[in-house]
Amino acid sequence: MVRLWTAALRLGVVATALIAMVLCCLATAAPAAQPRVVFVNPGKQDEPFWSMLAEVMQVAAGQLGFALDIDWARRDRMAMVDLGVAAARRRPDYLILVNEQRSAWAGMEEAARLGVKVLLLNNGFTGEDLERFGGPREKLPNYVGALLPDNVQAGRALGLALGRAAAAQGEAPPVELIAINGLLATPAAADRFAGLQLALAEQPQLHLVGTIEGDWSRDGQAPALDGLLTRHDRLRLIWAASDLMAVGALDAIARIDPTHRRPWLVAGLNWSSEGLAAVRDGRMVASIGGHFLAGGFALVMLRDYHDGRDFADIGLTQHMPFAAIDRSNVDGYTARFGDGDWNRIDFRALRRGPGAAPYRFDPAVLIRP
Repeated sequence: MVRLWTAALRLGVVATALIAMVLCCLATAAPAAQPRVVFVNPGKQDEPFWSMLAEVMQVAAGQLGFALDIDWARRDRMAMVDLGVAAARRRPDYLILVNEQRSAWAGMEEAARLGVKVLLLNNGFTGEDLERFGGPREKLPNYVGALLPDNVQAGRALGLALGRAAAAQGEAPPVELIAINGLLATPAAADRFAGLQLALAEQPQLHLVGTIEGDWSRDGQAPALDGLLTRHDRLRLIWAASDLMAVGALDAIARIDPTHRRPWLVAGLNWSSEGLAAVRDGRMVASIGGHFLAGGFALVMLRDYHDGRDFADIGLTQHMPFAAIDRSNVDGYTARFGDGDWNRIDFRALRRGPGAAPYRFDPAVLIRP
């Protein structure tokens, strides 16, 4: 009996050891948790640019192994501020903020207090906020980087495209132009308008006769726009800082000049489906854009940073250009990406290679034949 008891005891010890080994192996084989990213999206879910950017981010997150949450502020500045703070308090691995209407300060402060790493997207700090927070890793070590589209270049490209189109039509100078811009409290709007000023300096035949500052929507500027289009007889060109506002200008033209007595020329920005449709049918000269890819590119930067491939040696603030879609390339682009299948872009291929090679964050690759 004693021998049987001893044998059973030994079997129990062996079984316990085997179970422990199996559990250990299972724990070792379990995949590591995905890094968590929260993105505070300042836009609305039915807004073309911000919805496209969110879709691209979701695809890139899947390819790069991130768990991504997107919080929508719906163009409400106080919501942008509050959501930034709330997102930091969830303590994700990374927080992506957009300094729309100078709203990112509170989320940045709370993230610094809690040690949450932040990447700034699309709109950087300016003025007092820049003095307060500095650039990435200057004053706050958790402020790890920024990705900013070159909005000055975009505004200039819009102005130059309109000038070339006016010259092709044989318009005699001075050719009058109006600008429809977003809220200048948003750095992107200020930079795009600065780009327009550069284009005007290069094309003295163009004369800016009015500027409308609005909320980036299709119909938010309608009364002021109708007034400008009616008052200025020589007005031909409309520079719009977003496709939605450009399409709103087309609506105004249909109201004010339904027979198109004047040869209107309109250009916008964002590569939205509405804007590209207007380019295709000749109602718009061009749409400058591609910067909705910035959300995916930002995740490429964070994946490299997370894996120890820090981008500090090539620049803590990365810049990306815009690209122009006009009637020469609109069909090729829509044939490839008109269905919104962003999985056709391999974001893993954009990660840093060996050495100090720069990132290739250029939307022009999407419109090349």
